[in-house]
Amino acid sequence: MLLAAWTWCALGIALGFAAYLAKAEWIPAEWYRLSAPHRHMLLVGFLLQWICAVAYWIYPGVRDRLDRAAAEFTWWMLNGGTLLRAMGEGTNLPRLGAMGAGLQATGAIVFIVLVAFRRLGGLKL
Repeated sequence: MLLAAWTWCALGIALGFAAYLAKAEWIPAEWYRLSAPHRHMLLVGFLLQWICAVAYWIYPGVRDRLDRAAAEFTWWMLNGGTLLRAMGEGTNLPRLGAMGAGLQATGAIVFIVLVAFRRLGGLKL
């Protein structure tokens, strides 16, 4: 998850820079619409995955209880959702962006259920 998080961080910063250059009229103005994908790449792609990786690392015993398939499912949902959402917002395809948002939400919820609730002992799956 950390490698994916750092990849999204680099892509988000690059898109943010391109959007700023468009706002400053140094490149075509159409590039400014990359500001929304830039924010989602940084917030979900980088920050949320960083939080998930750190939570997975610091909670003792979570790795023993966390099903590998569920962890991979979370990874695919977060990364696939971020990619679809960035493509949908960058190309003005709202349905693609909405599908990506749904995948992101699914990945986040699965992670919360598998790690946070199991760690607190309140949910037995």
